[in-house]
Amino acid sequence: MHLKFVNEIPDVAKVYPMERSKDVSFPWVRRMRDDYAAVAKKPDYKTQSNVHAARCPGIFHLLRHGWIMRTWSDIAITTNGDGLSFEWRSPHKWDTPLMDWVHEQNYSKFMDNWPDHSLKHLLKFNTGWRCEVPKGYYLLEMPIPYQDDCRFEVMPGTFVREYGAAAMNPFIRWNVKEGTELIPAGTPLAQYILVPREEVSFSCEEYDPKIHDVGLLDFIKKGKFVNDMGFVRRFFGD
Repeated sequence: MHLKFVNEIPDVAKVYPMERSKDVSFPWVRRMRDDYAAVAKKPDYKTQSNVHAARCPGIFHLLRHGWIMRTWSDIAITTNGDGLSFEWRSPHKWDTPLMDWVHEQNYSKFMDNWPDHSLKHLLKFNTGWRCEVPKGYYLLEMPIPYQDDCRFEVMPGTFVREYGAAAMNPFIRWNVKEGTELIPAGTPLAQYILVPREEVSFSCEEYDPKIHDVGLLDFIKKGKFVNDMGFVRRFFGD
């Protein structure tokens, strides 16, 4: 199985390649881990109930999976407050404009609760990236999880093998209605995760303590002042 990323613009793949998510460092993650390290040094740490986001497996399991796309050029975006107009500038010259847009008639007009602080158009980054997805998988395009930059958000989508070498040009909702904002080259833009294309059975049931082991997990977790997720995984055979 092989997932291929190709960029049409010379040198982008060398300077700003697609990166494995686990290799990308986010400043807020460093701050959170530093804070947890300070908490863990307190004398009573192991004898007091401690809940810290740095120990949340769901956050970091997601952050470690897939690949990250970065911007490869500085981009300045200016809006004037009318919710429609925008201008963009970039020092990079390429045959295809670096930015494009999707008219409000194609998207936001159908939404009941489109944010007032956002442009009614979706902006589009023409990144030059293309992907060839392995057979039997979707490539999920999604916002950076727990993104610490609220100026924009990537709208999710998927790529499949049938698209061929599909263009990866993320649509974004721009959340700055008035002013000029700079997105520096190298800014994490979107995350991509491979998802198997298979149908699975599912059920939706009321909790029955004779069948479900939720109580067992709860017992294991409540028996520790500090949750030991490694023990939980080993116990349940992960």
